[in-house]
Amino acid sequence: MPAAKELTPRQRTVLQWVIDGCPTNPEVPSTYKTTARTLEGHELVKVKGHGKTWQATVTERGKRVLAGKEPLRKPKRKRGAAPETVVASPIYAPPEPPHASEVALDARVTDLLEDLVASRRGWVVRRVENRDVARTNWDPVDRWVKGLGKALVPDGKEFMLDWSSDSWHFDSPVTVTAALLDTDEWLSPDPGPVLRGEVEVRKFHPAINRLLRTSKWYSAETKQRAKLLLHVVVTEAQARGWSVTAHDTEDYKGKKVLEKVTLDTDHRSYEVWASERENNVERPPTKKEVKAYEDSLRWSYNKGKEMPKYYVKEGTGLVSLTVGFTRRNDTPAKPTRLNSVLGDFFADVHRREQWYAVVEERDRLEAERRQRRLDKATELARVHHRESERHKVLLQRVEAWKERQAIEEYLAALEGVPEAEAWLQWCRERLSKTSALGETDMPKDTPFDEYENRGLIAAFEQRLPEDESQW
Repeated sequence: MPAAKELTPRQRTVLQWVIDGCPTNPEVPSTYKTTARTLEGHELVKVKGHGKTWQATVTERGKRVLAGKEPLRKPKRKRGAAPETVVASPIYAPPEPPHASEVALDARVTDLLEDLVASRRGWVVRRVENRDVARTNWDPVDRWVKGLGKALVPDGKEFMLDWSSDSWHFDSPVTVTAALLDTDEWLSPDPGPVLRGEVEVRKFHPAINRLLRTSKWYSAETKQRAKLLLHVVVTEAQARGWSVTAHDTEDYKGKKVLEKVTLDTDHRSYEVWASERENNVERPPTKKEVKAYEDSLRWSYNKGKEMPKYYVKEGTGLVSLTVGFTRRNDTPAKPTRLNSVLGDFFADVHRREQWYAVVEERDRLEAERRQRRLDKATELARVHHRESERHKVLLQRVEAWKERQAIEEYLAALEGVPEAEAWLQWCRERLSKTSALGETDMPKDTPFDEYENRGLIAAFEQRLPEDESQW
């Protein structure tokens, strides 16, 4: 993470580029504008214009900060402390350069966002050695981009990063996936007038009343507020093309009752639930409870044991709403908090749907890549197995040829031996029926069993480089 009072190398580059008059160059990255917006927040430059026609001009403070005559951020005075006497300093001493790890983090973030902007799919994959490397190198990137580096994310996009492993072993390879997801937009009319009671709702979805009957409500006002909130959620879901489904079940008497209500998208279903928040309030014990407590102490050794406290539940008038994996509540400090956070439910679903699509495509491409590596390794292992078997046949035929040469030398030594004429004649007739070089045809290939040679295939797969063009 860059130092708190020092410009990062990229910020210095962009600031110097602005001082030079923003020369037009087709190689200027599109992320210069986001960096310029960050510098504008520090009052170093002024940015005007939209799209590709934007312009930036440097301020006097920007020149002083770049020259090292003024700090990037002024130190904050503690609350309640007396103002310090300002002592004029003839020359400002520039701070120490950032640590090497901070520079590396800034470079990693910049390169990652540039790759994401240039990516056709909108996501990129990085492979690291193990979990420790992923946690050390990429968790700070996620925190920095979602925190101080929000200005680097293009408008209308949302940054998301996640790393996962195919194995639970801590030293197994890890896949880091970063994506720029589209931000969510509200499609139905503004729900404010409906929630404030300025617009009357004449018709509710039939599943809403059934859903409200499945939970306890302590006041009619809270139930009506929950009804309006559910109406807004259902209206927005229908505007997005989702379907609202009420799932029924049977109780122990065989009566049909509502089990749950779901918002069904094209791919998944998200359960909807609304309830009134409760508090436990202490109450005095009844006479029956006091008598039961006294009777329990009659034969007990704990004569001085305090009587247990009894509680009763009461409503708070606050609504709790859940859609899928997202839950939002009204709070005592903000009794109408749900009016302003209903978009979180749909933003979370929108984010999840996009991320599921990214993961599905990533896994598909990874499976195809894995299969190509496996096919190539199997091909190499098959060739290696075939050549190895042919080499064995070659050695066998060489041994047979050497054996024939030894037989011929033996027969030459038998020449002139009177008692060996019959034996010599039989040997020569025997050799005349065979070739001097033995078998010379191409040997038949031995069948290649992939299961028996799985170790050989794995060895060739490990040797393959990551770049498929080098295969």
